[in-house]
Amino acid sequence: MTKSFLELRRQLLGLSPDDRRDLVTELLWSLPRQDVLRIHSRISDMMQKDIVGLLPPEISVRILSQLSADDLLRCKAVSRAWSKLCDDQAIWICLCARNTPAIVPQHTTWNDLECHRQRARAASPNASRLYGDESFEYADDGDSHIMAMTPSPSARRTVWERNSSGLPTYQRAVAFSPPPAAPTGTAPEPVIPSHLGLPTAFPRVSYKHLYLVRRILARRMTYLRPADLETPGRRSGTSWNPRVVIINPTSSQEHGGLPGHTESIYSLHLIKRHMNISCRIGEVDDALYSLLAPVSNDIFGSTASPSRSGLGASPVRSSTSSSFHVSGRDWLLSASRDKTMRLWQLSPTPRVVKVFAGGHTGSILTHFVAEIPVEDSSSRSPLGSYSGARSPPKSPSPMRDSPKTRLVAISGGGDGKICLWDIEHGDGTPEKTIQAHSDSVFFLRGDDEKVVSCSKDRTIRVFDIRTLEELVVIEDTSDGHRGAINAVDITKEFIVSASGDRTIKVWDINDGRLRASLDAHVRGITSMAFEPYSSSLAGWKPEVPGSVLCATLVTGSSDASIKTFHVVQLPPSAELDEVTFRDMLDLDADEPRVRYAIQPGVEYHAVCACPVPTRPSPSGCMRCFNRGHTELVRSLYLGDQVTLSASYDKTIKMWERSTGRLIFDFSGCHKGSVFAITGDHTRVVSSGIDAKIAIVDFADGLDTAFV
Repeated sequence: MTKSFLELRRQLLGLSPDDRRDLVTELLWSLPRQDVLRIHSRISDMMQKDIVGLLPPEISVRILSQLSADDLLRCKAVSRAWSKLCDDQAIWICLCARNTPAIVPQHTTWNDLECHRQRARAASPNASRLYGDESFEYADDGDSHIMAMTPSPSARRTVWERNSSGLPTYQRAVAFSPPPAAPTGTAPEPVIPSHLGLPTAFPRVSYKHLYLVRRILARRMTYLRPADLETPGRRSGTSWNPRVVIINPTSSQEHGGLPGHTESIYSLHLIKRHMNISCRIGEVDDALYSLLAPVSNDIFGSTASPSRSGLGASPVRSSTSSSFHVSGRDWLLSASRDKTMRLWQLSPTPRVVKVFAGGHTGSILTHFVAEIPVEDSSSRSPLGSYSGARSPPKSPSPMRDSPKTRLVAISGGGDGKICLWDIEHGDGTPEKTIQAHSDSVFFLRGDDEKVVSCSKDRTIRVFDIRTLEELVVIEDTSDGHRGAINAVDITKEFIVSASGDRTIKVWDINDGRLRASLDAHVRGITSMAFEPYSSSLAGWKPEVPGSVLCATLVTGSSDASIKTFHVVQLPPSAELDEVTFRDMLDLDADEPRVRYAIQPGVEYHAVCACPVPTRPSPSGCMRCFNRGHTELVRSLYLGDQVTLSASYDKTIKMWERSTGRLIFDFSGCHKGSVFAITGDHTRVVSSGIDAKIAIVDFADGLDTAFV
């Protein structure tokens, strides 16, 4: 290059962008066609350089982990290299961690996985169901653009990480444990191939599959369904309805289990923990035999027929009994008017595997399950801890020498007693029993340290969960409730109670002093669901600057209304007119107490369903008040995105938690009043006066082994 050319290039590069653009255009027009094509090819190669593909995989994965699931699944279509990068486990682990709340896989064994497969095989595409057809395509959920798959008659065949048989592919632990035995009369299954290179002692979770399944489940639960879709067999092209299973008192025996409840079922609790339960068939002890003796009237007041097995017939003592062990992590504990609690194994088919009896002389009205630390016999100090969440966390690995926690149930009955039961290792009789109240125990809850109970005698009592030693008593004083206390719950700092006197109260957990009170409903409060921590899903908006959300509760009333409330900690700088008179007295103390307030939230509402329309009003229907339920709300469950309710109007309903709108109205599951409702990410479970349990399965056709 000559010096003059270098000087000319320097001058040209110094031109403005517009001048350079005009100059390049004129130069291109002055060149032959072949030269223009050659320049175009060079520019195209420069513009199509795969920057992400050329980077080290660790950096590429770090970049892609910042994308959403929708963007990741679109990036898979760019090239094979991008598709491989987008399937990296580290990316989907980040997505699960960023989700609100975080998605954590459940501990699963090969036996648990086999139970899920048996349940998947049992789902027949031609089986009739209560709520429409069971076939489901991803296009029905509006997720077809993110699944990058061709829809098929069953989503079970199209979920990621599947083989040709339609079941999930995992690496079986060939070197550590033998595969589960095949059912009698069937050929053993071959070892299933997997993407994993080495055998593993336990199935390994695919975080991409876990994230997408949880996303599909959330969409299924929050999708608004018109009322006409609840007609049996009715299904439109853009709707999907869950599969409903009704468990009657005799269905357990039909599947090789113990008899079900014979009377009204008042309380339910789902358990997600791996347990090994000893099940004895044909053996009935004296206490259980006396409880199952013939009764003159059944649950509807008519004479019980001796021919109805499990409902009124006398149990036959068997001279021989068979015992076997069942294991899994999918359980349901129910409590009933027949004075017993029963542990149900839900997968692959629901059946009773253990009966708890002998503690109560009256109906068991309430119970809950907690995971408490096991004390070392030498030092008597806890070896583990538990955060106090309502649902037990992931269980320890079975490969450990001994568990550091154990699962217990606390029950309260119409006899005023509270009983402590060992669920997995107990013999079905209570470890401890105390006379806690002078009247019926309506509700009790707790964590890994304490139990709080409320009663018809208008008192609240706090006990140590291990010894049932009484710690705090809140009597019927001037600050107390003026009616029966129907619901109560606990945190590490305070107690929340709801009563038939229409009020919600917050009490200090250490000395039982009243910290806040609010008239919540027009009529008495009959039920409450509680979230004992601050959550971004609560929909709370601060009314007082500097206040902090401590807990969220949803209450149901005898006027059929459902409302949300927030327990808020007030800042020290809050004005005096925002606190109670008792708080004003505490300001003079050496160490002022933490001040709480109860802030109203969302009121639940539904479209008017009255048979005769009323005159339009700005506030809605003047007959049903758009409350959804038409009678007393007996039970509530508060999930991440939805709220479940059960009522005396024989229905269970699903509501969107953030807005309070009605999503789904389940009618026809029960023939009488519904007393209890609970749920998780995959299903809704309810029970009532008809002694039946209804399971509404939203995971039909999906692999939920790690959900």
